[in-house]
Amino acid sequence: MPVCSKCGAELDEAAKFCMECGTPVSQNKKCIKCGAELPNNAKFCFSCGAPQDVATPVAEKTESKNSTDESSSAKENIVDNNKSSDTEETFTDPRDGEVYKTCKIGNQVWMAENLRYRPPKGGSHAYDDDASNVKKYGRLYTWETAMEACPPGWHLPSIEDFNQLKNFIAKEYDASDALRAEEWGDGIDAFGFSALPAGLRWWSYSDKEECCYYAYDDMGNRTHFWTSSKIIPDGVEYFGDGDDVFYFELYKNGTDIGYAYKKAKGCINCFYHERSVRCIKDAPIENGVQCDFCKKIFNADKNPIRTFEQEYIDGNPIQKKDIIKRMCYGCQNTIGHDFIKEQKELKQKYEKQ
Repeated sequence: MPVCSKCGAELDEAAKFCMECGTPVSQNKKCIKCGAELPNNAKFCFSCGAPQDVATPVAEKTESKNSTDESSSAKENIVDNNKSSDTEETFTDPRDGEVYKTCKIGNQVWMAENLRYRPPKGGSHAYDDDASNVKKYGRLYTWETAMEACPPGWHLPSIEDFNQLKNFIAKEYDASDALRAEEWGDGIDAFGFSALPAGLRWWSYSDKEECCYYAYDDMGNRTHFWTSSKIIPDGVEYFGDGDDVFYFELYKNGTDIGYAYKKAKGCINCFYHERSVRCIKDAPIENGVQCDFCKKIFNADKNPIRTFEQEYIDGNPIQKKDIIKRMCYGCQNTIGHDFIKEQKELKQKYEKQ
């Protein structure tokens, strides 16, 4: 006798729906051994010969809880439900193959881990100069490096991005509790952001040294995320000299917006602080076209994209290949300028061959 594939209840041969749970009943079933499609009343598999009348275990029915218990259970599981729905995706950084968990919070998509990318030109460190800290806490970056550290399709968030994040969370949670990983104090990690107290690297002046020295601090207590913002955010009490950049600080009992010098005062070669980076995904661009030179995506209606339908290859003789390459306006005047000039010259030589 056939059984329901969902609840295990016994069914009539001609049943189209399960009388217990209402699940539609397929007129075909799959072999319990090889998976071949079989008529619902088949006793043996036509492919492998396996018997099909093995009793399917019926799911145990638990006693229904009273409404108070159900309400309590739903309330306890709200955090887990959020996390399971927001941390399903991952992103692989094409530059080094690092894989990051991501989370969707409101309309924003964030990396759910601190950036671990090590730029070839420097400007980042592992906490305490210990590489074993990178996997869990990410790297610490100077602000200049942080501005360029996020992979294609992602960017360093602004203060406005962080404020949007806080405002969305504040509808149901305290921002500090909701953003902190469960292993950090009493964090509940409500959306899978999984913030950890990664600390920072900071500059300090020493009379014993010719210039200055660096120290690591705050691991286990705070995390400091760089922002791209240089304009004073609304509501922030500011006493700087106008040459500061802002960061978003997260600690056990709250969040804050702070500011710091980009460079150490009195030392043009020293960066003041190194902090963590959390990248945020670029918003989709309407009618977007990717530039093949800088790899950024632009609105083709607003950016005068230049399209190359052939590429001339310098050789003997010069070759012409049919290829589509697109170049944004910015690249036409910077990194793509030499390419345009070279292609023009090669085209003239090709036509004279």
